[in-house]
Amino acid sequence: MAKKRPRVPKTVKYAPAKELTSFQEYNPEINTLVQSLPPGNVAVLCSEMARYSSFWVCLNGLILPRNSRNSIHTGAYVVDNAERATEMFMEQGHEDWIMLLGDDHMFSPHMALKLLALMYHHDLDCIVPICFKRSFPPIPVLYKHDDETGLPTPYLPEDLHEGGLKEVTYAGSAGMIIRRRVMEAMSKPRWELSPHDQYTWGEDLLFCKKLNELGFKIHADLDLPLGHTLNATLWPSRDQTGQFGCHYDFANQGGFFLGT
Repeated sequence: MAKKRPRVPKTVKYAPAKELTSFQEYNPEINTLVQSLPPGNVAVLCSEMARYSSFWVCLNGLILPRNSRNSIHTGAYVVDNAERATEMFMEQGHEDWIMLLGDDHMFSPHMALKLLALMYHHDLDCIVPICFKRSFPPIPVLYKHDDETGLPTPYLPEDLHEGGLKEVTYAGSAGMIIRRRVMEAMSKPRWELSPHDQYTWGEDLLFCKKLNELGFKIHADLDLPLGHTLNATLWPSRDQTGQFGCHYDFANQGGFFLGT
């Protein structure tokens, strides 16, 4: 059965350069919780050639809980970088979470704090921001299970208008934060490619499959966008009327907004 192609967004209009939300605008209860978050590790998975200077600027500004750290893992294969990062994280017994980032993203300085605050406030196992694929039309890297095929099927932008915290079955690993208890329960290798269908089951979706089978849950913060960079940065965004869509941001040149 052929897969149904996503509908091309209809609304196109000019949008100024993206402005990042201040953390002070979030729930005061989350602000309080941030003060007592446990330390962890932000693992950057990148190729031998770091691609985007904008990413490194964002990383330098990323605010983390006390005693947390960044680690850089380079190599030709993301799956090997992820497995190496996880092994090094597991050796640090005082760290309770690991966050995965690639070097082709842009994000708010408070992205990690908000995700962590939600994670510990609701006692979640795994949490991700909302991010779009680098494709057209834009599709979120969030998936549900298709009972008919047994495979992941992506949510479309129009499925996510409600915002807030949403449980999903699979998600891309960009910006993903995972609790230590998940890694402790999972056998090695935690990150790998399926030998039968590498396109359908990338290392991130296969990791989510293992996570689900162990009884853990994945949640997405639909109000926290992670920018995906190519010649422009793709931001999940809402316009002034609240319509959900994709903001193509060319920095000081502005850009355009694609609504659903």
